[in-house]
Amino acid sequence: MKPLLLLVLSATLGALGMASCSGSKSMAKKGEKLDAGGLYAEAADMYLQSLMRNRNNVDAKIGLKKNGQLLLNDKLGVFFRSFAGGDSKEEAVNAYLAAKSYADRAGQYGVVLDIPANYTADFNDVKGRYLVEQYEKGQELMAAKDYKGAEAVFARITALEPSFKDSGKLQDVAYLEPLYASGKDALEQGHYRKAYTDLEKVTAKDAAYKDAAALKADAVTRGRYAIAVLPFG
Repeated sequence: MKPLLLLVLSATLGALGMASCSGSKSMAKKGEKLDAGGLYAEAADMYLQSLMRNRNNVDAKIGLKKNGQLLLNDKLGVFFRSFAGGDSKEEAVNAYLAAKSYADRAGQYGVVLDIPANYTADFNDVKGRYLVEQYEKGQELMAAKDYKGAEAVFARITALEPSFKDSGKLQDVAYLEPLYASGKDALEQGHYRKAYTDLEKVTAKDAAYKDAAALKADAVTRGRYAIAVLPFG
């Protein structure tokens, strides 16, 4: 790299770094004003934005530690009211996950926010009951051949608890079965290209799913034969 170009690049990067640090300081100052006014939710957001620009801003870390904890406590309060009030299990689960997500986000910048153990215990309780409820719902949807709906339900279960019963396997079946049925039907109707396309998606996901591989091969054979016997002229 030419010396002049290197100098220009270094100067540009340096200017960007200074602008970022300057922006971080400015936002931290705004956070202090909001904190002084009792607006802890807004202050926490400003401190977080400050750290996004300069994760080493000590004032922003201190401010987020205080105000972020207050905001997290509010989020945990939403969860507890939903949990204790007997509202829908899904609302309680989502409320806790929102609180946990906020704490994790602050943690990315070295600010540890506290979630008391009793909240985690309550979450594990309601999550367990929610998973059972959703699993039963997923089975009902499978029985009704609502595979798209079932896939969404089992995907939600596996996101919360990857090893919950056979939800992962059922999620796969909910995805594969409609493709398999569509491919098999297309093959029977002589739509070989569509049959192959659908069955290829099946075998790409699970090469041993039912007789999808054999049907796919049959679609190729029949398709070639159909082309070979087309009349000319």
